[in-house]
Amino acid sequence: MMLLVRMLVGCNLAFNLILSPFFREFIQRIRPGFARYLPKSTWAFRHTWLNRLFNQVSKKVKERHTSWCAQGRLRTLTLDGVKDNDGGKVNNVGDVINGFALFVWSFPAALHETAVVIKCQVIKALRRAKDDIDCPTILNDATVLAKYAGVSSDNTSAMRHGVRQAAAAIPKLIAVGCASHILDLLAEDVAKLTEISDIILMCILLVKVIRTEHLLYHSVKAKHLMGLPHLFVDTRFVYAHETLLDILIRMADILKMIEDDGFVQKYQRFYEIVIQPLFWSKLKAIASLFKPIAKAIPFIGGNASTIDMVYPLYQEGILADISAWCDNVNHTKVSNEQIIIDISTCLSQRWSGVHLSGPTPSAYVGLYTPMIYAAHILNPYLKPTGYSEEHGRPAIEAAFAPWVTSNVEMNALISEFEEYLCETGIWAKELSAIRTQKTELEAEWNDLAKDTMNASTCNTSSIVSKLTLQKQDAFMFWKTSPAAAKCKTPLPEIAMRAVQVVATSVAAERLNKNRKTIYSKLRVQMVHKRVFKCLYCYTNLRFIHDCPEFESTLFADTTWAEQGPNDDEQKEADEQVEMIDNVTMLV
Repeated sequence: MMLLVRMLVGCNLAFNLILSPFFREFIQRIRPGFARYLPKSTWAFRHTWLNRLFNQVSKKVKERHTSWCAQGRLRTLTLDGVKDNDGGKVNNVGDVINGFALFVWSFPAALHETAVVIKCQVIKALRRAKDDIDCPTILNDATVLAKYAGVSSDNTSAMRHGVRQAAAAIPKLIAVGCASHILDLLAEDVAKLTEISDIILMCILLVKVIRTEHLLYHSVKAKHLMGLPHLFVDTRFVYAHETLLDILIRMADILKMIEDDGFVQKYQRFYEIVIQPLFWSKLKAIASLFKPIAKAIPFIGGNASTIDMVYPLYQEGILADISAWCDNVNHTKVSNEQIIIDISTCLSQRWSGVHLSGPTPSAYVGLYTPMIYAAHILNPYLKPTGYSEEHGRPAIEAAFAPWVTSNVEMNALISEFEEYLCETGIWAKELSAIRTQKTELEAEWNDLAKDTMNASTCNTSSIVSKLTLQKQDAFMFWKTSPAAAKCKTPLPEIAMRAVQVVATSVAAERLNKNRKTIYSKLRVQMVHKRVFKCLYCYTNLRFIHDCPEFESTLFADTTWAEQGPNDDEQKEADEQVEMIDNVTMLV
């Protein structure tokens, strides 16, 4: 019976499915006689078996956390808010550790939260003993730092400032904004530029015609590999890039339609757009402009992508590709040279976080932080770039500042850091071995690139693939390095923390999607505690399913224990309790 509960929760099916005569008939067909063991109400599922499933899943999650923490692995707490279907707002909190994203907690929040409120929520989330959800133990700051490397959130003003204030309250905790979100904002900035937005709006008009014109619609639909064209009526990158590609790959179908005089008379504006060779040349050029960002966003949005990947991906990938595009683009395709200046401004603003377009520089949501800069240098498997006494040292000092105490001097930290960068000295042998391994990996990538279409035309593709191949365990390097053991400053600790902080809050955003799936408009009467347990099991069962050693022992006890009262009086009393819980949550 536990497997039935697992199926209902894991597939997000309502518990009252067991009351359906069709479900009982189905069970009777596949296993005659078993249907009579099904309870006559959902009371046992809601009050007994959901709790048992939750306890077993949380126990297995705790075991997995314990095994990772025994290796010294640290987590990243991810936080994001979502507006529920009942109109209330909930903050979902997730843990990402060693590339696995786990749901740990959710709590109601105010619709209009300030940075101070979010700071308190983050600190509360960090200090909860989340290894055991029902445990009231409050963790102190030292224990928090022993479990967490950093905090990641989306880039709303209140959330960003609140997370930074929480990190300031717990020194050595690294706070970062979602890098995927910032890259998406970068592409959105580019998509809003006049020359580009005009082409996007034209593509949107073409897609609308495709979806409304019977013959063209079915012509497109018949090509199963392409699928139907997207239609998102705005210029945000996530939607704009899909629309651009949709039109580009259907060029032959679109040009074929304008051979029909009746079609041309009906859709004159459609004809005027597609008959222009300049439209297609601009469309192709703009689609290639977005390609580097389109490659980078899914890579950096992965749970395993840490902040040390951000600098090389942006500087050596996106920035290099788009700068090359600006240098090489035929200005007959992009008629206004001002757009090249505007694109360069967008790139600078989204990296530095300084708004340069207004009359005076102002704060902006940018990728760059001193710790992101330091992290890529502290990963020995990546190429350290950009460090110098004039430009790099101030950033490194800002990144190392929380570790400077009366017993630890900044000069000593910088000295050991520069010794690590030096090609001679105590690190030379270990770094030489790593560089040899990197050369082999790059040779492997070059072999793969020969068979990859257009791989050489997009440097970001190369960077993404190299980072994937070179995704070595920098944490284990610093933990086991003989040279690191000789360090007299906290440099190894800084490095081990920096290379484990996840670069995005995508894990928490996925929780928001799961929550809306579970807490749908048809199930808004569920109490918050039950929603939390269903969401916890729904999310983490997938993690357990990917770990066979945990899966095999999860549901050893499959007996049907006492079901609890099923009579109408108990059901009525249970509904009253739920009503009281709902009123309490509202208050």
